[in-house]
Amino acid sequence: MLSWRWWAALAGLALVGLLAGGLAMRTSAPTVPGPSAVEDASPVPPRPQTPADPVAAIALSPDGLRHAWIESDAAGSSLWLAEKDGAARRLLRRTDATDLAWSSDGEWLFLVAPGKLMSLTTSDRTGSGVLTQLGGVTGRRYLGVDAWRAAALVAVEDDSNGDGQADRFALLRLHPGGRTEELWAGDRRVSSAITGQDGSVWLRLVGRNQVEISRLAPSGQLEMRYRCRPLERCSLVSADQRGALYLLTSAGADLDGLYRINGTRPPRLVARDPLVLGDGEGVVIDPVTRAPQVLHIPYAGGRAVEAAPAARRVLAALARRHPDASEVRVAGHARGRWLVGTRDGRDAAMVWELADDDGEAWRPALPHDRKASTSPALPLRRLESFAASDGLRIFAYVTRPASPARSPRPLVVLVHGGPWSISPPGYSATAARLAARGYLVVEPQFRASRGYGQRYMLAAGDDLGDGRVLGDIRESAEWLVARGEADGDRMAIMGASFGGYAALLATTLWPERFRGAVAVVPPTDMAWVARYQAMAEQGDDAGLSLRASFAYLGLNIADAPAMRRLGARSPMAMASRLRRPVLLLAGGRDAKVPVRSVNAYAARLCTLGKPFRYYVAPGQGHGLDGGPAAQSVAGLTDRFLAQLFGDDVAVRAPEPRVWPGLARKRCTAGAVGLTGPGPEGSGPA
Repeated sequence: MLSWRWWAALAGLALVGLLAGGLAMRTSAPTVPGPSAVEDASPVPPRPQTPADPVAAIALSPDGLRHAWIESDAAGSSLWLAEKDGAARRLLRRTDATDLAWSSDGEWLFLVAPGKLMSLTTSDRTGSGVLTQLGGVTGRRYLGVDAWRAAALVAVEDDSNGDGQADRFALLRLHPGGRTEELWAGDRRVSSAITGQDGSVWLRLVGRNQVEISRLAPSGQLEMRYRCRPLERCSLVSADQRGALYLLTSAGADLDGLYRINGTRPPRLVARDPLVLGDGEGVVIDPVTRAPQVLHIPYAGGRAVEAAPAARRVLAALARRHPDASEVRVAGHARGRWLVGTRDGRDAAMVWELADDDGEAWRPALPHDRKASTSPALPLRRLESFAASDGLRIFAYVTRPASPARSPRPLVVLVHGGPWSISPPGYSATAARLAARGYLVVEPQFRASRGYGQRYMLAAGDDLGDGRVLGDIRESAEWLVARGEADGDRMAIMGASFGGYAALLATTLWPERFRGAVAVVPPTDMAWVARYQAMAEQGDDAGLSLRASFAYLGLNIADAPAMRRLGARSPMAMASRLRRPVLLLAGGRDAKVPVRSVNAYAARLCTLGKPFRYYVAPGQGHGLDGGPAAQSVAGLTDRFLAQLFGDDVAVRAPEPRVWPGLARKRCTAGAVGLTGPGPEGSGPA
């Protein structure tokens, strides 16, 4: 079984991309001081509303008769339970839990919250409460539930000699009520673990530049069963009643799929994308046999495909019932009952239903019987594709305004971070917000994006400057212009992390195409940021140091000529060529792209008298996704784009001088390293 939060819990290759890994930085940064902060006072601006799915997590019980979910509203989150008769009751009026899972006997719910793991009885047993603290000084990580016992599995990392590096690792089994068993201890990190019916334990062990799948026999003997290739996904799925192991991996092929390992035999393919387009990610398990039933293909159409014949009829019925679904998630299957969620590209909320094995009997899973929104008044987001100039098929999400187009629309190119990352499937709050303002939005899944196989992800190599990656991004806009949907004279580009870097670079290189850019936490010198992050020595989830990860991905930071080329084609190096206005936003506590590196770029723009605005969220890290700063970023972005595209109503509206959570940075005459005019009056500043 599976909570629908599988997409985070089973996240792909565990790549540590340029802007995706949380690594401690230990090197110097550019020393040019940035613009100074100016404190303004003015009415607070209205907050743009961002729709969200109220169901944070949902899971089906092992007997298939009940399901539990975490639901959020304006006041907070609560925990609910639906009984076999359909009656729902609230177990917890308020909870800080973000994920949940059923114990194997269906008597307990394990709740994962920031810094803790809790157990909660669903009957009348004693033992509910905090099971263990997580993270921090405890060094503990929740891995999942024990498939055969009413317990949770927790990994432990300990720094036994006090040198700041974990050197002792263990796997614990925690029972409700507090009883603890140590199942394994050693000198390699336990990335994930699952249990077998015979008492065996399967471990994903991570060492320096090495990942192994090993079986710990009931006798205590540890035997390696599969050695993972560099950057190969090796995700433990389940061990069935017969002792066979199931893995999500590519096994040397291009696409990730579901494989079975029986004894010492080579992996055998069980299921993969029948269209041979996307990686498999997220598997539904039968709670009795522990055999896989469904494999999800989230990034190539949001599909679910059968991994066993038992799923065939319900998936076929699902396709007939929701032919326009942009995203399908099967959250569980047990004893003839399926818990299924669907969403179209218009709605943030997923609609959950219960179905029988034949797909003939369907009923709402949630008491409020929420229907999918098919209103034509909402923007629709769809996954499409186009042929790049070199012939490669490039995927892209396109979100169109709901109102009919009388002429080509202003276009916003929304670039994801990474670059070895991807835009989430289904609904995008940012794209929907922009489309509601009348803009056409395209999110190119350029080569280097994950989710479409290793060849696609590795196709870019180190060509991250003015090369194929940026070419794919530009061509996604040209594709929509050629189709008559986008106005080639009214285009802007925006993104965060690598997306911010790409936005700055594209606007600098092609001012005739892009009127301006919004760059959030951008690495303004990609070569510098890559070297900066590689100073961290700890490995990623694939057992690779960041330096090694970059090398396998095609970015060798030890290749001095390649790094010079990348640096020379960076927004920092080409700042003098910038002609269009840009909006810069940075996190004051960003450990991945240090704020002083963005300050240095802003200082350079000050010196050159370029049109820009710059804001810093003092207490935010790399995401800028918490508190009032996130809403202010949305408000600033909307106003900036309205000015670029000549929205007279928005331009005439007075702008508040205070954007909550953000500090405005201005060019200051006389500051060391800062000369030349400020940004005021230079374009839409």
